[in-house]
Amino acid sequence: MQTPAAFVHCTVQSEYSLFESTIQLRELVAQAVAYNMPALGLTDHGVLDGVPTFLQLCQDWKIQPIIGCKFLLEPLFPQDQPIEPASLTLIAKDRQGYLNLCQLVTAYQWNICQGQHILQRSLLEAHVQGLIALPAGQRGELSQYLLQNPVSSAKELIAWYRLHYELYLELQEPVSEAAKTLNQKLEELSLTEDLPLLVTHPVQCLHKGDFKSPEEMSALFQAYPEALQNSLKLAKKCHLRLSDIQNPAYFCAGLPAETESFRARVGLGLHARYATITPEIQDRLNAELKELTLQKQTKWYLFLADLCNWLKSQDLVYSTLIGNQGSLLVSYALGITDLDPIAHQISFQPRILKCAPRFTIDLSLEAIEPAQQFLREYWGEDFVAPTTVYTRSKTSNGQNRLLSGFIQSPHFFLISQQLPLRELLPLRFQNHSPMVQLHRDQIPALGFYTLQLLEHEPLTHLQKALKSLKQQGLLQNVNQIPTDDPKVFAFLSTEAALNLYWLNGDPESLNWLEQFRPTCLNELADLIALYRPRPLEAGLAQLYLERKQGKVPLPNWLDAHESLQEFLTPTQGVVIYLDQLIELLQTLAEFNTEQAEEVRSHLFKQDERFMEEVRMRFLLGTERLPDLADKADEIYKTLIFQAKTSFSRTHALGTALTLYRCAWVRYNYPFIWGSYKN
Repeated sequence: MQTPAAFVHCTVQSEYSLFESTIQLRELVAQAVAYNMPALGLTDHGVLDGVPTFLQLCQDWKIQPIIGCKFLLEPLFPQDQPIEPASLTLIAKDRQGYLNLCQLVTAYQWNICQGQHILQRSLLEAHVQGLIALPAGQRGELSQYLLQNPVSSAKELIAWYRLHYELYLELQEPVSEAAKTLNQKLEELSLTEDLPLLVTHPVQCLHKGDFKSPEEMSALFQAYPEALQNSLKLAKKCHLRLSDIQNPAYFCAGLPAETESFRARVGLGLHARYATITPEIQDRLNAELKELTLQKQTKWYLFLADLCNWLKSQDLVYSTLIGNQGSLLVSYALGITDLDPIAHQISFQPRILKCAPRFTIDLSLEAIEPAQQFLREYWGEDFVAPTTVYTRSKTSNGQNRLLSGFIQSPHFFLISQQLPLRELLPLRFQNHSPMVQLHRDQIPALGFYTLQLLEHEPLTHLQKALKSLKQQGLLQNVNQIPTDDPKVFAFLSTEAALNLYWLNGDPESLNWLEQFRPTCLNELADLIALYRPRPLEAGLAQLYLERKQGKVPLPNWLDAHESLQEFLTPTQGVVIYLDQLIELLQTLAEFNTEQAEEVRSHLFKQDERFMEEVRMRFLLGTERLPDLADKADEIYKTLIFQAKTSFSRTHALGTALTLYRCAWVRYNYPFIWGSYKN
């Protein structure tokens, strides 16, 4: 076992420091691991975008993370001593320190939006708890002062820092005479003021010589062994973990009154949907309510119900649902989705409630702005903000890797339930409008609600046509549209359907529709799930089609067990949906829910050892089934291969239902549809 390095880089800038660094976080952590560094810092300029990803990477690689940020400061010097804006690096010791960093970063970004690229000292003084200050690095305030003044005159500046922060004096590589002089003055100041020295190196790329090894740094600063060791001591003072930056409200139980109100509303909705509540329906509902309460998501589903039912009340069209949350009986009861999970045999998978809620709705163009306004009014302006979209430019070798800018996501919104976003996360501003310094893929791990509102032109046509039909007394709402009209399914295979929802003018998708010729929503959903790059490349779409047409027989092992027939015969023996794999692992090989979920989570990871263990567990679990004795290995390999291309059945069915509704209106009322097409 290697001895941990005697030095770690505490101040590193990543590509999120635009035009100052090109370092990508994964490569940065990998390099630190290669150097056997027990800790690593991330201190970008004025932003904290990379923090969740960095914390996760450090957690995965068992490295101690050091989180900080660099700012340009309002000067403390007298006005008759002009000086360029000096920098200050602040390091967060704990959650409180991180929250203070968030507040400072947000204020700094607001100043930048106003054309003022500095941070006022009054803001610094208001957010000091849990922070360590490094004022003497490159362009550091203390460094600039000492280069122009004697050490003895720095007492006022040191006193200000000491009053507010724990303080380290940075020593950096003496690449010039001025740098040598600065290090000498810092050493003198350290002695006179009893302040610790800290060796740092400004890292902005991973080229040889920039991200120096511990051995290289030790050779450069062999006269300062304690200052090298202080990098490790500073790291031990930092206790920020991914769990520390998560949304605390998400992980707190809801109020009893909220839970009872939720249950009552679901109960009323269920009786409105079903004439008779069978034991199957009641058991399913009880299981969902138990898990929803356990995962503290009742408030989220009440919001979704209020949003979707408000859209309906305003005659604003949205897709039935995109996302696994539409598989819930609760969603059907509350009017969030029109997909009946009982009728469509969509099983309840508790895993969909074990992460922070993410929800996507497709809307007509006219519904986007009202939906966004509803969102802000429902939660409050300070509790909702769009996320950041990162733009990239090509590097010299043609790779699309270099981060080149930030823009506001027009569709993806983050929601805080109890505290204003600025108290929990860093914000930036575009045209004075706030956006969260996070990419949407970073958000689920932090426990915030996220809502994606996407606009689709075919839904605009549908909305206008439905409005006209309602005015003429021909159709009151989309729920009156029958979903089993064979003429409509036949129409979907014609060129007249080309510009409908999902097809979006794609002739190849129409070509597949003509070959598949679906006769029900389930078959249409199968096509939608299969018409994607992965199943197309794997040949599964073609296999499904040929079996449907009778050109290729179903696999002979389908008759080996009733569960194989139940879950695979409807999809021509092809695993199209992830739920099929989970159900078969449980019924055939007696995997429990957690084991089946673990397989699902490893499907796309290159973990051959784990998957071999799964295979052996599957073979062992099927030994009790004599009809599978000589087929179990073939069945397992087929299930896993096909599941790697699988899709969400709820997503596919929701898309299929919306496509069918567009086709029904287009087929039955072509003149009304056509009058709104342009």
